[in-house]
Amino acid sequence: MRTLRFKILALAGLLVLVSQSGTIAAVLFAANRDAGIRAGQNLRSAGAVARQLAQGHGNRLRIAGRVLAADPILRGAIVSGDLVATTTILESQRQQANLDLGMLLDPQGRILAASESIRQQRVSYPGLVNHTNGDGVSRTVIQADGLAYEVVTVPVGADEPIAWLAMGLLIDKSFAMTISKLT
Repeated sequence: MRTLRFKILALAGLLVLVSQSGTIAAVLFAANRDAGIRAGQNLRSAGAVARQLAQGHGNRLRIAGRVLAADPILRGAIVSGDLVATTTILESQRQQANLDLGMLLDPQGRILAASESIRQQRVSYPGLVNHTNGDGVSRTVIQADGLAYEVVTVPVGADEPIAWLAMGLLIDKSFAMTISKLT
């Protein structure tokens, strides 16, 4: 009788162990699936916020560039070849618009006037003037002076551009932190 009782208890214990293991496995599987779904939703949400933030930056840059490109004083300084006046106007407008980068490029993408940090560089950016969309605007990311900038380039001049204006925002840790806080 003792062995029968032992066998019944062992069988009951084994049955409890198997049923508990099955229940735990089902709960873990469901939790893992739910975590995957939530992670996917969070990533989609973060991506949407990042796209909206980048679109806002792009719109801000486009507006600032178009306003400055339409400035008759800037156009006059460019046509007259007065680089001191051009640089002063460019820097003033860059600061007023709270932007991190301002450049005036010739049709080949060579820098005519620029923000202080870039002025010393002997580089050109032909991609900024060669890859514009239908309304003459290009939007890209460039590296200048070891830093990454989101840049919008707009033509200066109605029909045939006399120059190209590139305005940019620094992509840095604060930009990343802003995205992180929003998501």
